[in-house]
Amino acid sequence: MKHTHQARAWGILLGSAMLGMSLTAPAAAEVASPHTVSAPAQPRTGSAVVRSRQAEPLTASLADDTLRLRWHAQAGAVEYLLADDAAGTLVWRGTGTSLDLAMKASRYRSLVLLGVAHGGHLSVIAKVVATDPERASGVTPVTVVSATTGTNIDWTAPGASTTAGTQASDARSVHTATVGGKVTALPRSRVSLSTRLGQEGVAEVASVPRTAGGGAGTLDSVTNEIDITPPAISMQEVARLAHLPVPQQAAGTVTREQSLLRAGWRKNSTWTTYETFIPQSRVKVPTGPSVACGSLSGQWYAGDGRGSAFNSGRYRTRVAIKYDWDKKHVYGYKDVHTTHRLSPHPAAKTASASGIKIKAVVMTGNFARVYITHSVGNPFCPATKIRYTSWQELYKNGQRWFYGSHVKMPSHEVFQEDWYTNGSQWAHYGAARVFSHNAVNPACLAVAATTLCGLWNYQYIK
Repeated sequence: MKHTHQARAWGILLGSAMLGMSLTAPAAAEVASPHTVSAPAQPRTGSAVVRSRQAEPLTASLADDTLRLRWHAQAGAVEYLLADDAAGTLVWRGTGTSLDLAMKASRYRSLVLLGVAHGGHLSVIAKVVATDPERASGVTPVTVVSATTGTNIDWTAPGASTTAGTQASDARSVHTATVGGKVTALPRSRVSLSTRLGQEGVAEVASVPRTAGGGAGTLDSVTNEIDITPPAISMQEVARLAHLPVPQQAAGTVTREQSLLRAGWRKNSTWTTYETFIPQSRVKVPTGPSVACGSLSGQWYAGDGRGSAFNSGRYRTRVAIKYDWDKKHVYGYKDVHTTHRLSPHPAAKTASASGIKIKAVVMTGNFARVYITHSVGNPFCPATKIRYTSWQELYKNGQRWFYGSHVKMPSHEVFQEDWYTNGSQWAHYGAARVFSHNAVNPACLAVAATTLCGLWNYQYIK
């Protein structure tokens, strides 16, 4: 496989003027030399298992741009606190057992409900995660409630509004949950897992329209993956926010972030990379009347010859985002590799990267939201394009929400990597894969429209 080492790339300081420079998006190793930091590992505890719906101390529902929380009165509680687990703030305190919060798309919320007993003793009742994506994204809202009884996940089926109609849409769709590689058919767009509050687990849930024959019959794929995690905010932090007596932190509950802070390290930045690549080393353009550029039918082109990999340097297109928490800026980099026709008549052309747009919507130093639109064509046939839209929401404390849609050819893959500094040294724990979606078929990119293969709609919640 052959690639140009002078592929075009532009560096952008989002939220300010474009920088007049030309540079290649750097690999993480070019940014700083890694060092090892000693910190206790946080193992997964418990295995998620699909089970019957359990009684829950708190319910969460999303409708009419409102997140509705309802909970049972807790024995001994004189008041309740609701903390924003992502932002590290106190959202509400009171004696009631219900609360309505405004939640207009696009919005992600991670919340922790606590009870306060006499003397200021705190106890965690439940953690709630809710998402309300942009209506045009093809992705639907999800709510996740983790309590001592387990975790309940509810999501809106495609075609349903966030007001009335969810039940009708439920009946028109096929619902599944995938846990530990096992797929479970569900009667409704909801599932209960054995993962309890404070434990970790991963589940993928989906709903697709039902065909006349009763099966799943949509061209569009749907992935909702939920990474269930313990609250990021500690009871010590909540107590300080509420001006209550600060409890002593129990042994074994110190997180990696807390260990790093105590050792003089802080998270300086977070990198994400979105790469599209052709897994095969060479691919053949399909033949047939639906091919957008008939003159290319049967021709052979070089692929990238790889599977899932971080910073391999082998890709069709790459978008790298640096979230600089210290400087409160987002930096974007985009790159397009050269397309090589192998036969007949070997030739090489490079498509323009002008169809890749990166927009920083928010950057506060603790929270950032970026929106990416991507439309890059085959330079030998611009009518066929690699298209995707991607929303990325990240919090400095590790919470995140990625969602969007993309064509099913080539493969699409996103990684995230956090960097730490103590003022003179740098460290990281390696990149974590957010998702890797395999290419379906070269024919999916050989036609001008997406009707042949449909789109892959997704959201990844943590």
